[in-house]
Amino acid sequence: MWKKLFAWFEVMGTARAASQLANMGHLAEAKALMLQNAKAKQTIKELSSLSDKDLNDIGISRGDIHAIAYGYSDNQRAA
Repeated sequence: MWKKLFAWFEVMGTARAASQLANMGHLAEAKALMLQNAKAKQTIKELSSLSDKDLNDIGISRGDIHAIAYGYSDNQRAA
């Protein structure tokens, strides 16, 4: 249940941000934000489907998947 709830809030946040950008006339930025979110979700889906062994082979832990998908650096995650 929590996983679905967090996913819903992520989508609402991106959708609201894109809507605000579009309302201010920044259509290209709104489209870019939605595309970036779609790519991150696809990355999460693909990496999550890998086994722990496969993830370990490429140097990723399961806990890093979201940070990698959304492009956070170590400094941003610590903040």
